[in-house]
Amino acid sequence: MTGGALFNTALAVASVTGTLMNGNTATGVIFGGGAILNSGLLFMDTSTIDSNTAVKARGGGLNTTLLAFSGVGQTTFTNNTAGNLGGGIYNGGTTSLGGSQVRLNSAFNGGGIFSANLSVTLTTSIVRDNTPNNCVPVFSGCS
Repeated sequence: MTGGALFNTALAVASVTGTLMNGNTATGVIFGGGAILNSGLLFMDTSTIDSNTAVKARGGGLNTTLLAFSGVGQTTFTNNTAGNLGGGIYNGGTTSLGGSQVRLNSAFNGGGIFSANLSVTLTTSIVRDNTPNNCVPVFSGCS
């Protein structure tokens, strides 16, 4: 299973505003996305992604796949877990965070954010207190 709460397919556009995604689980081995698996265009604002799990895969909170785009503003990712990479967020495409927080998430690697490329942009966002680390690789704006 992929996308515990939302699976946005390739070429689709999803808009999420003022939403709480809490306690969702993705059991897929490859893709995951405990709360959200995004393979298209995702625009998220003023939401909370909390306590979601990608059991064996990537992106406890959000998984942005290859060629996908996730634009996230004023959103909090907390207490999410991935069995593999990116406890809060896994980025395989392009992810932009503005005024958001990624805190207290955990994974095998990239507790806060794991990016398979350098296509993550942080603007006035906080990434800290994640286990075992905050960002892999370490990129601009990641503490």
